[in-house]
Parts: sequence; C-alpha cells; structure tokens
Amino acid sequence: MAVAVTLFGPLYAPAATTYTVIAFGAFAGFLIWLYRRSPGPRMPAFAYGFVVFTTAFFMTVSVATKIGGSDSSWLYFPVAMFIAACGEMWMAWAAAMAKHLAKKFLGVSDERSK
Repeated sequence: MAVAVTLFGPLYAPAATTYTVIAFGAFAGFLIWLYRRSPGPRMPAFAYGFVVFTTAFFMTVSVATKIGGSDSSWLYFPVAMFIAACGEMWMAWAAAMAKHLAKKFLGVSDERSK
C-alpha cells in the first residue's frame, strides 16, 4: 500500500487501502480453499488464484455495500475471504438459490420430487 500511495499520491490512498484489505482477504480465503480442496482438483491452484483475485477485486465492494449499507468498509476483508474460500461451491449455491427463487416467485415446482 505504501508503494501505491508513493507512486500515485495521497489522492488515491483510500482506494489503495481498500484494495489492499481486499487482497489480503482474498489471499486468506485462497489459503483456506487450498487447505480444503481434494487431492485431484479440477482447477489448478494458480488458475483458481487468478479467478479468486479477479472476482474479489470486482465483487467485494458491491457485495459488502449490499450487506452493510453505506458504511461497509469493515466487511471488505470477510467478504473477500468468503468469495475466495467457497471455491467451486458457489456454482451449486447459485443454482440452489435460482431454484428456490423460481419456486417462491414463479410457482415453479420440481417434477422429480413427485
């Protein structure tokens, strides 16, 4: 962060601080994912690391603002860590949420459960 502030000046210090916290959160979540993954993962660690950091940098601020409102800077680290730590499970969660919302709002029923 100190290097970014030195290079870009004090005008960009708040953004540098925010994204430094997000980077640390994403790295912590990445380490959690590495610890929890199976021995033969579908995605190599370096590729997942790229996906994690890209996703964390683009989504953390908006997700934290949705959760915490206007003063949500305290949520940046945990949200970035959660985004990184959930691994490939986010796709299953998104599908389950879409199914739940379809049942709730559209009245769609699951034909297989009958």
